[in-house]
Amino acid sequence: MVQVQVWSNAVMTRKVHWWRRLESIRERKLAGLIEHNFTSVDLLYSFAVNFPGFNLH
Repeated sequence: MVQVQVWSNAVMTRKVHWWRRLESIRERKLAGLIEHNFTSVDLLYSFAVNFPGFNLH
């Protein structure tokens, strides 16, 4: 059970790092295209809409 927990933690950490990197890329693209400042909620919503397979719950 401990090994499974450690493995899942490692997977989640990797997902978080990947998501943050993707978010920063999207933020730069959006900032270059639009003048509005997006809040993190707007980014989460647009991410969920663009990637319906990604479950936020």
